[in-house]
Amino acid sequence: MAAQAYVREAITLDGSHWDRTSCSLMGDYPGTDTARVKPAHGHSKAHRPDLKQLLLTLFVNREGVPLFGTVESGQRSDKTLNGEMLHRLVKAMAPEPLAQLIYGADSALITGPNLERLACQQIALVSRCPESFGVVRQVKEQAWVQDAWTPLAKFGQRRDAAQYWASEHQAPIEERTYRLVVYRSSALDRKRGHMLDREMGQSRKAMEASAKALGQQRFACEQDATTAWSQWQKDWEHGWYFATATIRSETQYTRPGRPRKVPQPGDTTESWWVEIVMGAVRQDRKQQELERRGTFVLITTVSQERLSSEELLREYKSQTSVERHFHFVKDPWFVDGWFLKKAERLEALGYVILLACLLYRLVERRVRRSGLSIPSPSRWMLTHPTGREERISVPIAASDLLKSLSRMRGTKTDSTRYCARKRQKLWLISNEQSIKKMSGRSSAKATGNRTRSSQLIWPNPIEFAG
Repeated sequence: MAAQAYVREAITLDGSHWDRTSCSLMGDYPGTDTARVKPAHGHSKAHRPDLKQLLLTLFVNREGVPLFGTVESGQRSDKTLNGEMLHRLVKAMAPEPLAQLIYGADSALITGPNLERLACQQIALVSRCPESFGVVRQVKEQAWVQDAWTPLAKFGQRRDAAQYWASEHQAPIEERTYRLVVYRSSALDRKRGHMLDREMGQSRKAMEASAKALGQQRFACEQDATTAWSQWQKDWEHGWYFATATIRSETQYTRPGRPRKVPQPGDTTESWWVEIVMGAVRQDRKQQELERRGTFVLITTVSQERLSSEELLREYKSQTSVERHFHFVKDPWFVDGWFLKKAERLEALGYVILLACLLYRLVERRVRRSGLSIPSPSRWMLTHPTGREERISVPIAASDLLKSLSRMRGTKTDSTRYCARKRQKLWLISNEQSIKKMSGRSSAKATGNRTRSSQLIWPNPIEFAG
């Protein structure tokens, strides 16, 4: 069905993206060992590891139109599913279009077997190289040592859109040379900075506890205390804070009672301990770590002539074209809980949802290409319904709006509170008094103040149809 839609709508498949999501289930589902798709515990994208789940996978083009979709058991790995998707592509597509395809996925794609499949079938890939690969740290260090960053255009229309810089490299992985591009992001610098501060706070607590434990130990000689301090420094060599120590000694009387006027051998013992004082933050190491965390590496087999550093980053960021489907799947307005007992019916419902994703994206594609403006009950007139919209002011009765919202949310009060909570600017113009509930400033005592005739800035259905 998806292939027929591609032919009928003249959809191209030059760039593609694959991803999966999990759908949590409330039941136990016993006796599903013989089913093809088994509800099971696995890595939950909804952060519910206590619930069994199923997996939905989608393979889409740059516009987000699905071509392949499967329902899988809940415990399956993304690495294995990526390999199966590659095998499915080889069987379904001819060698010529397959050679022009760019396969995009997250870092779970980058494994030895998957890289072997991609190389044997000559399929171009775009993905993020996992941090577990040693070559990632190497190219990052090379990028900072060379300090030859190429500034890229901002990705987004907002004022606070992230700024990116790129550094081109090549390195071998699994006996093959790949193009590795190191990207530095201003947004990652801010985000990772907060995370690093939390980690540094936890590290300081651990260092202080370790220093306190060492300070409670007593040593028979000064050399032993010095050796213990050197070992402590070695253990916290990569710590975030400076630390200084003082070797102190203490003399204790072993004989009970008043000390003798003339001490005898064995009356006293001398012990040493280490007094550690925590210092300031190692700013140089913190800055280096921030720079390292503010970068990521993309791996590809596409040449720089075909995709520049900026185009390569845009291709990778097109991964959102498949992720938007998962917002649709998990939105309770569209798909709520899965209340089915049999695993076979769960699988069938999963494929129905995937077909709905296909139809949803086809309709969205037609609307985007038509250039028509669409009225929205909460966001004025949308001239770019699937992108950044612009506002067009056309009046319509506010009572009609509240009535439509009441059918969606339950009551008029719920509807107005919902709009205010979402901070949508719904301007009401009243002949006597504006509806204060829309701005959230009304109280329960103001029940008598009701608007008899209100007008809202809203598109006229007749003008819109024309």
